[in-house]
Amino acid sequence: MEQRQQLRKNLLAIMVALDRSGSMAAPIGGLTKMDMANLATAEVLKLLMPRDEFGVIAVDSSAHSVIPLTPVEDIVGGESRIRAIESMGGGIFTYTALHHATNALMASKAATRHLILFADAADAEEPGEYQALLERTSRAGITVSVVGLGTERDCDAEFLKDVAKRGGGMVYFSDRAEELPRIFAQDTFLMARNTFLDVPVEADYTAALRSVSQADFGRSTGFGGYNLCYGKEGSEVLLVSRDEFTAPLAAVGRAGLGRVAAFTAEADGEYTGRFAADPMAGTLLAALANWMIAPENDPESGYLVAQSLADGVHRVELLLDPARERDPFPALPSVYSVVTRDGGPPLTRQDPFRWVDPDRLEADIPLESGSVSLATVGWEGKRPEALAPVTPVYSPEFRPAEELPSGVDVAAMSAATGGRERLLPDGLWDELPPLPRRLDLTPWIALLAVALLLAEVAERRIGVWAILSRRISSPAGSGPKTKPKRRRKRKKPSDFLPEPEPEVLPPPTSAPEEEDGSAGSLSEALRRARRR
Repeated sequence: MEQRQQLRKNLLAIMVALDRSGSMAAPIGGLTKMDMANLATAEVLKLLMPRDEFGVIAVDSSAHSVIPLTPVEDIVGGESRIRAIESMGGGIFTYTALHHATNALMASKAATRHLILFADAADAEEPGEYQALLERTSRAGITVSVVGLGTERDCDAEFLKDVAKRGGGMVYFSDRAEELPRIFAQDTFLMARNTFLDVPVEADYTAALRSVSQADFGRSTGFGGYNLCYGKEGSEVLLVSRDEFTAPLAAVGRAGLGRVAAFTAEADGEYTGRFAADPMAGTLLAALANWMIAPENDPESGYLVAQSLADGVHRVELLLDPARERDPFPALPSVYSVVTRDGGPPLTRQDPFRWVDPDRLEADIPLESGSVSLATVGWEGKRPEALAPVTPVYSPEFRPAEELPSGVDVAAMSAATGGRERLLPDGLWDELPPLPRRLDLTPWIALLAVALLLAEVAERRIGVWAILSRRISSPAGSGPKTKPKRRRKRKKPSDFLPEPEPEVLPPPTSAPEEEDGSAGSLSEALRRARRR
């Protein structure tokens, strides 16, 4: 059911302060604690009316505004912004969270102003002067509820209890993060209690009551008050108030693949009224509960739906009456299922039934370990029938040996597949045949080609190889230094002409007495010249 905005007596302003400390990163299935807290906060947003105000802050050692306190009708992408909150480490600073959230609520004009504080019951730090702060907020009419993730035995549980007590709100503890959406919604409904009408009212049963029970409830019953709501589209109202609102007090409907029943009056308490002494009160409540869990199979419908799980296969069977005159379906029906998987998005399947024999149809849905199958059977002209969820305990390959069917010959099976039976795994890896492995040499060859190209450029430009050769052949400091050889001068063609013979002078005439001595010396000089 939903609450009509025009029936709400006062507007509601809600701030949610979320703990995004490191402990919120702990996994839960395929999600984390932070993810579950985000989902719970998104549920609060969905429950509010367009004119209500809503805001979110994420707190670790400081406060981070995710959605400032704004009318719901003006919030754009609120759910996606909430789901984007991540755990960032550190513990939650409780006083910082209270201070920022209550300051935002102080500025609101809504008649009901409320704060939901979500914290780890074992890691709520920085109490600060929370007593004085909560005293001021109480005088301003602001209430504070606390949702502690953990148990009442955790180290900070007493502190969180005191915060809720001084804040005039409720305190909730749960060590199961998957319960957070329910707790957040419960507290939101409690704060919107101004839709509860505490005046006696008569309520009339409707013809739709026959869809959940064949008992005779009479025409009407009475209550001391009820929560003012209206039925959603597609729901069936079973009990309606006899006042100016004509509001539903009991209704049934569907949510996805499941069933939902709602009872908006008080079943046992101050506002139960005449319904407490009604002999059919228990029958009505039992009928609502049975409708949510009982199958819709009618003995006169001519069929029965059954399901089983074996070897990792979820099998749905449609058993038909052998004495039927015709099939109950105009065309071959199908099984529509949603399979959730660990670490992956849900998978939607449609598996048609197949005939196994003249009176039985089957459809198989393969399942992995840890997955859950929610199946629905239906056909044209028939309301879809949701089946109970199915999940395998273990994968088929891990099935215990005692569950193997009798007559299975493991040795024959291994021989047929080219293997052999082993009792122990010793030496299993040693007997595996070697397999060639290809190594890609392209990067190494390319690197070598680049190196050779650079070496060639260096040799052409600066003669690196010649320099290195000289340095290697004559290393510095090894042996005495030798004087470099002088370059031999190239001779000219004129250097190869014969030397001219020396000119022979005539003997002097003035000294005949010395003729013999000078002639001897001249002939000696000519001999020396010829030797040269």
